[in-house]
Amino acid sequence: MPVGCWLDHLIIRKSALRLAIEAARSKGAAEIAHFLQAILDRPHQDEHLVALQDMGGDDFFRVSLMQAGLVSDDGDDCVDFYSPYTGCPRATWLEEAQIRNIPGPLSEKTLPRWTAYRLIGDSSVEVILEANGGQETFQPDSFPAAAVPVDPSLWSNDTWALVPETDTRLSKWRLQQGN
Repeated sequence: MPVGCWLDHLIIRKSALRLAIEAARSKGAAEIAHFLQAILDRPHQDEHLVALQDMGGDDFFRVSLMQAGLVSDDGDDCVDFYSPYTGCPRATWLEEAQIRNIPGPLSEKTLPRWTAYRLIGDSSVEVILEANGGQETFQPDSFPAAAVPVDPSLWSNDTWALVPETDTRLSKWRLQQGN
């Protein structure tokens, strides 16, 4: 099932978390293993992904995950986790879609409220939201059958027009788009 996120968040591969926990335990790094296990035990997850809301406004969780052995960026792609706000802008193992709340008839749907992520190859459509701050009552749309991979090289010219030209993280893909 896809995970739906609101505001700052990290999307982490569960398989990478499990491998990092085992590596930390084998090295006797109990604090790191405990930190990673706490993330793995979060309820905001599906079969393949864990979503971590990162409201701190700094790089604490991203840096902590990297220090714990997870790879953020191999130079071309996010490997073990993805953040749309910091770090590597490409995660070809993920699909994303804008998900709306379902308040009533289709004509009354609100604007997109969450960004939902699903591991490529997963066909689940029920979006899991984090239950906090009254969001327990929200009912998200289903994840679309054809979502977009998290890959700037696939962006349209309209999307590129919204990205500041000063964003150096995206420059290598911008050149491929002819901009």
